[in-house]
Amino acid sequence: AGKTACLVSMLHTLLNGTCPGIRVIPMAHDDKWDDISVEIAQYSNMTKDDSVVNQYVSVNGGLLVQDLDKSTTEVKAEMCVTELKPTDEQLTDLNFGWRIVKHVKSNAIVAVKDGHTVGVGAGQMNRVGSAEIALKQAHAAGFKEGLVLASDGFFPFDDSVTMAAEYGVMAIVQPGGSVRDEDSIAKANEKGITMLFTGMRHFKH
Repeated sequence: AGKTACLVSMLHTLLNGTCPGIRVIPMAHDDKWDDISVEIAQYSNMTKDDSVVNQYVSVNGGLLVQDLDKSTTEVKAEMCVTELKPTDEQLTDLNFGWRIVKHVKSNAIVAVKDGHTVGVGAGQMNRVGSAEIALKQAHAAGFKEGLVLASDGFFPFDDSVTMAAEYGVMAIVQPGGSVRDEDSIAKANEKGITMLFTGMRHFKH
């Protein structure tokens, strides 16, 4: 009971006044701490705090602090690095995928078709592994051609482009920036895929 009371006291001290719109209220029953509940009161007048620029994720033994990914670059036709240029329909899906993939844990790949997310690959040790998961999901759902692929980070090798072609991907958006970008561009040209580089990456853990 003493440990529980201590924990509630710590929450009360840490959160009250530091988290806008949230209060932690310890509730003792019959003036004893042997049965404790915590009431979290959330106010309706909460407002967005644009000054917050960090994101915190708990890890074993501490916290991971990372910059909050607050912006998304518009994907434009002039970002194309391949011989084949994107259609207007593809640009719409490329922009949609680029906005979705920022919310997926790295390494992140999103497959898109006609404004719908049809496959998501997340949190894999390598990017081609995430691509395989997303594309297999798309195929299992019946989407086997005309797909668009969005990647939160650059392709370190051309293997993801090769796999994308095998699964019916026709357009790819990624940040670019790999020392092997030219390999991926050459493979996209070989496979008849349009590929665009945004010049910025997303990253989420």
